[in-house]
Amino acid sequence: GATWTNIAPAIAGAGIGDISAISASTAYIVTFPPAASDPAALNGVWKTTDGGANWVEQRTAAYSNANSFANIVHFWDANVGITAGDPINGKFEIYNTTNGGTTWTLNAGAPAPAAGEYGYTGKRAVSGNTIWYGTNQGRLLRSNDKGGTWGIYSTPAVDFGTAANNGDFSF
Repeated sequence: GATWTNIAPAIAGAGIGDISAISASTAYIVTFPPAASDPAALNGVWKTTDGGANWVEQRTAAYSNANSFANIVHFWDANVGITAGDPINGKFEIYNTTNGGTTWTLNAGAPAPAAGEYGYTGKRAVSGNTIWYGTNQGRLLRSNDKGGTWGIYSTPAVDFGTAANNGDFSF
């Protein structure tokens, strides 16, 4: 970290919600539209294999619904990863990959949200095969099998975001 180089963003106008690096050269970011009026096309997963100089969109993690909002990305190794976003059609939008992001599959077993519930960018914790993902209602989505199956757990926290009554988590 002694020297930093400014690299143009992967996609102009997008916010970067999370990053998962698996080596000195390979990393993934998840992007989101910063304003509700911005196009859903700003949602996505991007991969670099040259230390961030160039980024390629991983197009099969669709996030193509007008209400999609991508929040997190995590890789356990060079092949196995997940990305998760806000709820769409009554379930959190979660995609899994087992081939380094070449193809992403929509997780049919993703949990249903409570009324008005959504996830937050970058609010995740990982330990071994387990990942937790925080919501605006202080609940945690948890998978014990690298994002294959999911459950939801209530916490005493009111919110895991940036509101005055927020909480945070770490495992």
